[in-house]
Amino acid sequence: MSRKFLSSLLRTCTSHSTTSQCHAQTLLQSLLPNVILETDLLLSYTKLGLVNHARKLFDRMPQRNMHSWNILIASYTHSSMYFDALTVFEAFKRSGSLPDRYTLPPLFKIAIGIGDSWFGWMCHCLVIKLGYGEVVVVTNSVLEFYVKCGTMSQALSVFNNHNAPRYAK
Repeated sequence: MSRKFLSSLLRTCTSHSTTSQCHAQTLLQSLLPNVILETDLLLSYTKLGLVNHARKLFDRMPQRNMHSWNILIASYTHSSMYFDALTVFEAFKRSGSLPDRYTLPPLFKIAIGIGDSWFGWMCHCLVIKLGYGEVVVVTNSVLEFYVKCGTMSQALSVFNNHNAPRYAK
């Protein structure tokens, strides 16, 4: 099987056995390391809820792309494993990467999940600094953060498209 075929198959995988067989084929055919194929494996494991499998694979990846970081952060967040997601985000920052429009929404869910309004406020500053204030999914995440933290004046400001955050205790 070719890398392209395995990659396509992994993107449509809905069973653990198929994912495992694809993973085995990549190893048997010496197709790894390959960041695209490994990222597809990572996505397949996380879609199946196998976050621990995904983390083991992620830790062995010699090279990671933005998509692989985002998959793991979002998967941990979706599984309410907020501190694990935060640990991955910290490693992401140490790698020299900057968040994109897909990294940011899970960060607000982390802030809500761990009850850290300062972290959420800092994430809002990142949204503004990086120019994602007009991206609907990002702005909705900012809005949700402020609403769930009970800072309605900030939520209203975001809703009215006045992006500048003001830290409220």
